[in-house]
Amino acid sequence: MEIPFTPLVSSAAGWRNGLHFALELEEWCYGYERAVSKPTRSNTILARRILDIATSHTPAILKSVVQNAITATMDDHMRVSME
Repeated sequence: MEIPFTPLVSSAAGWRNGLHFALELEEWCYGYERAVSKPTRSNTILARRILDIATSHTPAILKSVVQNAITATMDDHMRVSME
């Protein structure tokens, strides 16, 4: 796929093993998401629609509880980007 791994810290020196590579890639991914996942109107609209779909069969009295439970399972940066 010719994906460049040059943004990773150990790309020049190499990785000790697959776990070292995976952990470094994971850290880069989370850093990238934190940098670019910003609250926007379109994200808010999309998030609300998705929650509406996910809770469409939930009784009205429980809908906000279920939506809060779904939101609680998200990473902080994802939750912030959807506010």
